[in-house]
Amino acid sequence: MGESEVKILTPEGGVMTVKGTVIPPEVDLNDERFGAGGMPILEQLKLLAQWGPLLGRLQTIALAPTPKDRALAVLDALEFAAGQTKTTIDDQVISHLEAVLKTPEGAALFNWIATLVKVAA
Repeated sequence: MGESEVKILTPEGGVMTVKGTVIPPEVDLNDERFGAGGMPILEQLKLLAQWGPLLGRLQTIALAPTPKDRALAVLDALEFAAGQTKTTIDDQVISHLEAVLKTPEGAALFNWIATLVKVAA
């Protein structure tokens, strides 16, 4: 499997380059190692319909202009994923994290952590 680059147009009219792996034609994507595991196409489509909105949220994360915007977009994606579960604790935790991040104190905490990460990197 070799590396390839794909250019994607952004909503703002820019171009984003995505690197990925080219899958040779001899690879069977129905192999369990690739996740489909012989799942019927209808089930695959249902799964795509259920989790498809997450793909849009991932694009929002990638295109976020600032680290804080990216963090809020990550929380939005996590909120969507948490909504797909039957438990309520994950919904509550994400809701509280989002509320804290939107306050001036939460933003200051986030910026301080982001600065520490940049310094360590």
